[in-house]
Amino acid sequence: MVNAAAEAGRFEVAETTLQRLESLAERSLDEEIQVECARALVNITHHEGAAGRVERLTDRLDRLEHLASDYPTEELTFRLSQGLFNAVRYESEAGRSDEVSAHLSRLDHLAATSSDPRLRRQLAKALSNAATFQGEADRFDAFQQSLDRLDALASAHPDESIHGHLAKTLFNGTCYAGESGRLSVQRGYLGRLETVAESFPHSAEIQQRLAESFRSVASATAECGEFAQQRQSLDRLATHADQNPDDEEIQHQLASALAGAVYSWGENGRFDDVQRSLDRLEAHARAYPGHMEVQSQFATDLFNAVYHAADADRLDVAQTHLDRLDALAMEYPTTDEIQLQLANGLYNVAGSEGKAGAFERLDARIDRLEQLCDATPTEAIHVRYAKGLCNAATYNGTAGRFEAAHSCLDDLDSVRAEYPDNEAIRTRLGEALYHTSYFRGEAGRLEAERADLDRLAELAAENPETDTLQRNLAKTLASCATHAGNHGQFEALDRFLDRLDTLADDQPDDEEIQSRFSLALFNAVNNVGQAGRFEHQRGLLDRLETLAENHPGIEEIHVRLATATLNATKEQGDAGLLVGLHVHLDRLEALVADFPDNAEIRNAFATSLYNVATFMGEADRMEDLTTVLSRLESVTEASTEFVAVQRQFADTLRAVVYHMVSAGRFEDGQDYLDRLYRLASSHRDDTEIQCHYASALQTALSHESDAGRVDVLPARLDHLETIAAAHPESERIQRTFASGLQTAVLTQREAGRFDHDQDYFDRLETLARDHPTDEEMQVVLADVLANGGSLDRLESHAGAYPDIADVQAAFATALWNATFHAADAGRTDAVETHLDRLETLATTYPDIETVQERFSKAIFTTARYQAEDKRFDAFARSVDRLETLAADNPAADAIQSDFAQVLFNAVFASSGAWQFEDAAGYLDRLQAHAEDHPDSEELQSEFSAAICKLMEREAAAGRRDDFQAHLDSLQTLARDRPDSQTIQRRLAWALGHAIENQVGTLDDRQSALERLELLAHEYPDDEEIQSQLTSALQFAPFADHDRFDGPSSI
Repeated sequence: MVNAAAEAGRFEVAETTLQRLESLAERSLDEEIQVECARALVNITHHEGAAGRVERLTDRLDRLEHLASDYPTEELTFRLSQGLFNAVRYESEAGRSDEVSAHLSRLDHLAATSSDPRLRRQLAKALSNAATFQGEADRFDAFQQSLDRLDALASAHPDESIHGHLAKTLFNGTCYAGESGRLSVQRGYLGRLETVAESFPHSAEIQQRLAESFRSVASATAECGEFAQQRQSLDRLATHADQNPDDEEIQHQLASALAGAVYSWGENGRFDDVQRSLDRLEAHARAYPGHMEVQSQFATDLFNAVYHAADADRLDVAQTHLDRLDALAMEYPTTDEIQLQLANGLYNVAGSEGKAGAFERLDARIDRLEQLCDATPTEAIHVRYAKGLCNAATYNGTAGRFEAAHSCLDDLDSVRAEYPDNEAIRTRLGEALYHTSYFRGEAGRLEAERADLDRLAELAAENPETDTLQRNLAKTLASCATHAGNHGQFEALDRFLDRLDTLADDQPDDEEIQSRFSLALFNAVNNVGQAGRFEHQRGLLDRLETLAENHPGIEEIHVRLATATLNATKEQGDAGLLVGLHVHLDRLEALVADFPDNAEIRNAFATSLYNVATFMGEADRMEDLTTVLSRLESVTEASTEFVAVQRQFADTLRAVVYHMVSAGRFEDGQDYLDRLYRLASSHRDDTEIQCHYASALQTALSHESDAGRVDVLPARLDHLETIAAAHPESERIQRTFASGLQTAVLTQREAGRFDHDQDYFDRLETLARDHPTDEEMQVVLADVLANGGSLDRLESHAGAYPDIADVQAAFATALWNATFHAADAGRTDAVETHLDRLETLATTYPDIETVQERFSKAIFTTARYQAEDKRFDAFARSVDRLETLAADNPAADAIQSDFAQVLFNAVFASSGAWQFEDAAGYLDRLQAHAEDHPDSEELQSEFSAAICKLMEREAAAGRRDDFQAHLDSLQTLARDRPDSQTIQRRLAWALGHAIENQVGTLDDRQSALERLELLAHEYPDDEEIQSQLTSALQFAPFADHDRFDGPSSI
């Protein structure tokens, strides 16, 4: 009755009954009654301890001890030891270490003063129990003390039961030491346990504890990366298993340990070790074909090996393991666990093969999963089949294999129909529909995308309680909206947003759905803004703002609202819509107030203020600019902990400096430059802010130089040099300093202040040498040398940096300039020297377009001076030289233009010297060149100009036949180029010139006039052509001309 009442938790009833039993025991000398009373006390200590009533245990023990002292029999003493064990157990569980220690001492005393072995076994069990709780509480010193006491007890009494408790405690010790990474302590416990096991070779319990300990050590060493020790532990466990072939628990421990090894090595990518462990596991499984736990463990390990290999994209290794798993499944076709692991392996590998684009192999996996479903029609395997189909649909969609994806969706829908109540299968169908819908939309297949949406919407409506389906529906609606916006389908965009709005209203507490709605609105704001639909954009921003207000706790939505507002500000400002920008700024300012610790929102506000300030500056609205800047300054002062805001303010000040000095407002520019200096001074270690300050200095310096304010250059450069010296690691700052020195050098040279020029150049040269690997800085130095510097030093610099194209281009430019000046001064020897150096450079760098163009320009310039000096032989060689260069660079329009112009000059010079055969030859070459480039309007124009020039000279020389032939040629060109007004005007001039100079017969001149009249009719608004006709009529008494209403006839 006491036991039944206590077991039921009725402790008051148990106590009343116990008191009656104790009263009976006091009145009776019957030992059996005393023992029953003691048993009742032992039982109630157990039930009260289990119920957490540990404060009652001391009283119960005192009553038990009183009973045992009054009747000092062996049985009553044993019952007292049982009560003490219960107290140790439950006091340990409650963490009452002092009470535990007292109970163990009383139990130790009982065991020491009695010959009853049962008392020693109770003590051993109590010590083991106490040690367990001490180890779990990480009280390792207390654990060690309990273990040592137990070890001493076992040493004094070779009792198998006592040693069993010692073995259990040593096993627990290996676990606790392994979990804390104390591998040397763990090995010590294992060694002591091996000694115990050697003493009791026939104790199944002790041998099993040793097997568990080997497994524990193998696991802990793997966790610590001690793989050699792990292998050693596995070998010792395998030997132990061989010595106990009939102990199924030991065999299971070996299988579990090998399984752990397979998993740990797979996690660490040690696939060779995985293979070796699987071989051992397979041998172990073969040795115990009827031990299903071992077979199932082997299947699980094969799956883990498949998983890790596939995850590492080692599909060849995964295939090997999957084949073994498939073979095992065929060997045990009725073992559901093995079939399930094969299904797991198939769908995992299918996912990896889909990711790798191995679609034939992916299809084979899906087919095998389907076969597995037919052979083992369990719901769990159908779930794996659904997962595989989901992966297949997704990866087929990713690759644009939409027919295959659609087939997977249909099969997945069939599985769903077979298990309509399985949420996992429904969820996979919803996920697959979302993914295929998304990828169809990405491919522009919007109708197909929306068909998937309809299927998903129907599925979600049928299962309103499945949250995952509702979320996938929200994601699909959001992607459909975005794709509609991307394709300019704005009515469809609004319809999808409305449906998503309704879904969000139905699921107000689902943060993911609200987030998806906000994302769709965010994308819509961007899409309509990029399309210039700003009224539409403002409406969408209002909807996004309303959503944010309805969900103040979802910060992500407010961040999207801030970013969308930032983008809208930029787009509307770019479109010149400056009036409404303050609305966006006000919204952002309110968001900052609501989320003062959110850096993204604060940065969006600061960036928008920067953008608006820039727009105002570009519109020359300086008052508005300063207002916006003051607003940004206030934000910056309140954002001392937000570095990005400080940087944005610095960038804005830099932009304002630019606008001020660009407008010539240098005093205002200096004011903002001073404010930027103060900001930079308070952020001396912030490289980005220093970069903005340096850039502003360089900008001011450049515009001041253009305005002739050269007196400020030294101070500006000193500031730049100070910043550069403080931040030698900043490439941007060093380059900005170099640009400042470049501006200073060129400005001083233009002003003729060569005393300062040399100082600035020396500083630039030193800076470039200090940064020999900075290509941009070497280009700056080359540019300075090319513009008034030493040609020899530039050649040396170009030689030092042969791989920097812009340096070679600068050298080529300098040689071209030198060629021009030498030719202009009549220094033909120097001209040839420079040309030869340029030709060598052009030959060395055939792919640098600027080098080729500068060489072309130098030849052209040289040829012009040769023609002016009537050095026709040298001129002819230059023409040939340029022709070769043009042939070598057929895609270089500038070189083709130079060749056409030099041929025009050749026609001009030759005909001017009455060398008409040479002139005609050059004209033929120009005609061929123009015909080689029929799409070049410039070359056709040069050809027409050359014809006119030659005709003019031929007319003057009386070469009427040649004149007439070239007139015919020009008329053919004009007929082929009716859209070229320039060529038509030149034809008009030629016709008028023929009439005015009476070139040809009367019929020829009459024909010319008729052609000119027709040309004037075709171009009635061209004043130049009309003027040519008017002039020609004055020299044409042979023509009856009242008004033109068609060609005249004689």
